[in-house]
Amino acid sequence: VSFAITAYDTYNSSTNQNGIYEAQLYDNDKAIAGFQIDSISYLETRYLNAHIDYKFKANGGSYLQHLSRLPGNYDAVYKTDESNGVISLDTINQHAIKISVSDPNGNTSLVRFNISMSTPSAIRPALPALARKQFNPGFINVFENDRIRFYLPEKALYDSFNFRYNEMKDINNQPIYQLHDATVPLHNYFTLFIKQNFLMADTGKIVMHRFYGNKKDYSKATFENGWYKAAFREFGNFQLMVDSIAPSVTPIGLVNGMNAAKLKRLLFVVKDNTEEIKNFTALLDGKWLRFSNDKGRNFIYKFDENCLPGLHELVIAAEDQVGNITKKTYQFTR
Repeated sequence: VSFAITAYDTYNSSTNQNGIYEAQLYDNDKAIAGFQIDSISYLETRYLNAHIDYKFKANGGSYLQHLSRLPGNYDAVYKTDESNGVISLDTINQHAIKISVSDPNGNTSLVRFNISMSTPSAIRPALPALARKQFNPGFINVFENDRIRFYLPEKALYDSFNFRYNEMKDINNQPIYQLHDATVPLHNYFTLFIKQNFLMADTGKIVMHRFYGNKKDYSKATFENGWYKAAFREFGNFQLMVDSIAPSVTPIGLVNGMNAAKLKRLLFVVKDNTEEIKNFTALLDGKWLRFSNDKGRNFIYKFDENCLPGLHELVIAAEDQVGNITKKTYQFTR
């Protein structure tokens, strides 16, 4: 068995629930595992998905922090003995467990309890074999058939799991490929290959659609020797689709030919059916104009010295990831 905790730290005169600094696990008064969150480099931040019980959180639970290091977690915050924080139980010996949680000033809280393994009442019958394949951290894991294939790099997984695969059809009878589910975190991108569907010639407008729960994303698919390929960093449901729809560009508060002297800014809402905008370009009287964007749908220009009083022509162009382009022209006066 191994353990995980939910814990928080507070400061004097504050009710804020802050993150904890360190935790330690003891088995019969012997320190066997723990972590100290002293410093984490930007290159290591994704390992937080291995520090928590990711599946529990993804299914709506709280943050549980592992006291044992998962076998595929190469983050430096853990310090363990040879057991790696995993305790082996038997029906004879009892284990006195102690968990300490501390802040940087040494203030410590303790939890103590005893555990042992009860005698099993019966041998559980063997379960029937399912269409699953075990994936393990520290190895290159491969899955392939005549319709789909991919491999995971050796450092892509944090823990072992039984990979599930399924094929479905959408309402248009087009195939959907279920690659496990998104409750298993991946540390690296993997390249997914899907066999060319006879309805989808290489038009350069093919995208690979991934969806799971309320989340969905798209990646431009590249054609290679009869297969379409794209890179992702999450499992889920995957499908090829044709994207022939250009982005929509909607001005807010701007009407063609208007006097915009009272406006303080120009705002355009840009949307695409694949939610991916590759390029947004604005030309004011033939010169490039800087619009700000916070990675959302709104592109904003605040009037400055680049737009002096007088008649102006603004050309807006938006391009999605497969090259569909929308271009609009507006005349206005300042």
